[in-house]
Amino acid sequence: MAVERRLAGPVRLAALSGLVLSLYAAAPIASAFAQTGATASLDPAGMEASAPSAPQPISAAHREMLNRAWALLQNNDVAAARLIYKKLANANVAEAAFQLGQTYDPDFLKTIPIAGLQPNPALAQQWYQRAAALGHAAATSRLSKLAAGPPPQ
Repeated sequence: MAVERRLAGPVRLAALSGLVLSLYAAAPIASAFAQTGATASLDPAGMEASAPSAPQPISAAHREMLNRAWALLQNNDVAAARLIYKKLANANVAEAAFQLGQTYDPDFLKTIPIAGLQPNPALAQQWYQRAAALGHAAATSRLSKLAAGPPPQ
C-alpha cells in the first residue's frame, strides 16, 4: 500500500486502523450497530455500576464484529481492535467490554508480542467492571487478580 510506505510509526498505525474501520463501517456491521441505539461515549468511567445481570445473547452481527476485532488483535492491530470493542461495549455487549479490558490488562498483554504496548491496569479495571455489570462471569475473576496486584518477584 502506498499509504504504508509514506507514513511511519504511530501516524501509520492510526491511518491504517482508520482505514480498516472505514472498510468495515460500510458493511452490514454498521447497520447492525446503528440498530442497537448505542451512544458515542467511549469512557467507561461515566458508566453507572449496577448489579450484575445475565449477559444478553450476542447477535450475529455483534458476533461478526467480535470475531473481526479478535482477528485484528491476533494480527497485532490493537488500536483497531480496541475501537471495535469500544463500540460493542457501548452497545452493552459484555464479551466486548471484557475483551477491551484484556487489551489493557498486564497479564494478557504479556501474551501479545508487541513492542511498546503498555498496560493500563486502571482502564482494564474499568472495562472489567463494565463487563461484570453486564453479566460476564470471567470479569469478576480478572478484577480480583488486578486488585491483588502483580505477584512478588
